[in-house]
Amino acid sequence: MKIHPELIVCEHCDSVCRRLALVQGEVARCELCGVVLYRADRLNIEQSLALTVAAAIVFMFANTYPVVRISLHGLHNEATLWQSVAALAHGEAAPMAVAAALSVIVVPLLQIMLLGWVLVFSWTGRRAPAFTSVMKTLSALRPWSMVEVCLLGVLVAIIKKELKLNASLHTLLQLLSVTLF
Repeated sequence: MKIHPELIVCEHCDSVCRRLALVQGEVARCELCGVVLYRADRLNIEQSLALTVAAAIVFMFANTYPVVRISLHGLHNEATLWQSVAALAHGEAAPMAVAAALSVIVVPLLQIMLLGWVLVFSWTGRRAPAFTSVMKTLSALRPWSMVEVCLLGVLVAIIKKELKLNASLHTLLQLLSVTLF
């Protein structure tokens, strides 16, 4: 069977349309029914790769510098993301440690690495090895992108309400907001 990358089939009316080169912000529509077939990329490969490298650098900082500081009666304690997960792993909160490790360390790292893998090969004009499985994995990881925001909100609410502590999570919020793109 011959493949025709210059053609695209409308999923709505099954008509075959010629694929056109679009500039940023343009939308290609079906000639018969008017349904959106595809959109132009918002960023080019170099811009996407630059953002991925920046996300990797910020992720490295987020995992090496203290992101939580808790003060109580003049005493304070600081912890990195890794230390926070390790502290949760002891005792009854061990299942929460797995969820925390997945949502704030493992899944974001995997997303950054896989996206970087695909973009580096694309930038050199080649298809990445295991491209299909990498893209399926990235698609499967997409729902995990905002879980840490929810967990962070729950953590802040518990600390503020139940323990009556002064929790300073400003650095964590900054680093997480930069890594979520």
